[in-house]
Amino acid sequence: MKKQWIVLVCLLAIVGVGCIPATSLWKILMKVTWVKKYDHKTKANTYVPKFTKEIQALNGKQITIKGYLIPVDLYGDGDFAIISALPVASCFFCGGAGPETVMEVYTKQKIKADKSGKVTFRGRLELNPDNADHLIYILRDAKVM
Repeated sequence: MKKQWIVLVCLLAIVGVGCIPATSLWKILMKVTWVKKYDHKTKANTYVPKFTKEIQALNGKQITIKGYLIPVDLYGDGDFAIISALPVASCFFCGGAGPETVMEVYTKQKIKADKSGKVTFRGRLELNPDNADHLIYILRDAKVM
C-alpha cells in the first residue's frame, strides 16, 4: 500500500510540472528587471525588459492567468483586453506598479469580468522584449475560462 502511495505522489508531481496556479503566475512575471538601451529609431535611451530564465521558460507556453479587466474595448468587438494583476485603481497607470503587472489579451470570445472585475484566461504567452507599441506580456489565442 505504501508503494502505491509513493507511485501516486510521483505521478501527481510529474503531471503538475509546468502547472503554475494563476495567482502565482503574476508573482513570476513581476520578477522582470529593466535595463537601459539606446533606441536608434527614437534616438533616445529607453528601458527594455530583461526576462528571468523562469519567465523565458514560459514564452510560447499555454498559461492560465487571472486578472482585473481594464476597460479598453474601443470598437465593441470584445476580442482585445488588458488585464492587470492589481485592481484598476492600483494599476501601473495609477502609480501603484510597473508595466510588468499588465498583459494584452487577444481572444475570439466576448469578455466579461465577474462582479469583482476579475477574469480568467487561458492562452499562449508571448514575451515582448522590444516593441514599444505593445505591452511586454501578450496572451494570444486566449479563451475566457
